[in-house]
Amino acid sequence: MQKGFENFTFQDIELGIDYEGPVGATLISYKKNENTRQPILYIHGFSDYFYHPHLAEKASEAGYNFFALELRKYGRSIQKYQHANYCRSLYEYFPEIDFALKKITEVNRQKAILLGHSNGGLISSLYAIHGKYKNLIQLVILNSPFLELNLNPLVRKIAIPILGLLSKAFPYAKVNNAVNPLYPKSIDKNYYGEWEINHQYKPIEGFPGYFAWLKAVAIAQKSVSRNRINFPTLVLLSSDSFIPSIWSERISKSDIILNVNDIRKRALKLGNKITMIEIDHAIHDVFLSAKEVREQAFVQMFRWINEMTNSE
Repeated sequence: MQKGFENFTFQDIELGIDYEGPVGATLISYKKNENTRQPILYIHGFSDYFYHPHLAEKASEAGYNFFALELRKYGRSIQKYQHANYCRSLYEYFPEIDFALKKITEVNRQKAILLGHSNGGLISSLYAIHGKYKNLIQLVILNSPFLELNLNPLVRKIAIPILGLLSKAFPYAKVNNAVNPLYPKSIDKNYYGEWEINHQYKPIEGFPGYFAWLKAVAIAQKSVSRNRINFPTLVLLSSDSFIPSIWSERISKSDIILNVNDIRKRALKLGNKITMIEIDHAIHDVFLSAKEVREQAFVQMFRWINEMTNSE
């Protein structure tokens, strides 16, 4: 077992059969959880999985239970016959979120805090609007949510419909290197970072960006932009972003995956109860930033949670 995961349990969730065969997800629980505490449910991003023991530790120290969900075809949920990280609709992930929310709220007898990163932030937003068990959510926290494709607006307008049409004719048409490899290198301890990464679940070159997935993302982003999250929602993001081609120290202090201006613009329209906090020198996953930076993000997040729960 990877170092740091001795304090976690892993539950397979069977979700029936889809267009690639039997499918399932993985619910991860922190062993130090206590039944009387409010649960936090974490959902990872694209080309990603759960490798954040410190997130569970911080939640526990602050008085919360912690759970993470590895979605179908991600991380420990990937099967050999599946196309990793592939989907045709982001609604495909709702059944595992249904399962997780029901289980953790029944055990803890309290509504959950939904915490989503990047693509997981988009999925969390979509679920908070349309999910079957959204009534089991009390608060939503979005860590650099994927609310807009990081493309030139004209390219977005022209390319996405074309890619959508191509995905109908060729379901597994794709672009390789959908993630800038400098980002995983910036967090991987074998390169420039401090985190132990399983490259089977998070390859340096990233998983392919299937056209079907890009279409699904665009549809979800449009749905989120046209609707409203009715829960108090916290958006955490970096104060800087850019697209690098070679390594520089600025990469370790910026979001190099998404455009923070897009996040700012879209986040303010998510609902009527939005709090947005920019974290100076944060990277795309705010909680993987340099120690002093992520510590500040934790302080801000738990302060906000306490303010929201005490005001109700």
